[in-house]
Amino acid sequence: MNPAQEETRCSSCNAPMPCLGSEACWCMKRDAVLPVPEEGTETGCLCPVCLDRAIAGKEQHPSRKPG
Repeated sequence: MNPAQEETRCSSCNAPMPCLGSEACWCMKRDAVLPVPEEGTETGCLCPVCLDRAIAGKEQHPSRKPG
C-alpha cells in the first residue's frame, strides 16, 4: 500500500477500500454529482459500488434534497 494511502471502510456497507485523502484519490476522478458532507458530520466516504448506487438514486429523484 502506498505510504500516503490508508485503508478505510465504506460508511454504507463497511467494505474495505483505499483512501488517499487528496485529489489523487479514485473518488476525485468521478464527476461531482453528490454534495460533499459538511465538516464535522458523521458521514464518511462511500466505496465505488455504494457511490454508484447513491448517484443512481439521486438521478432517479433529482428533486430530493440531500440530508
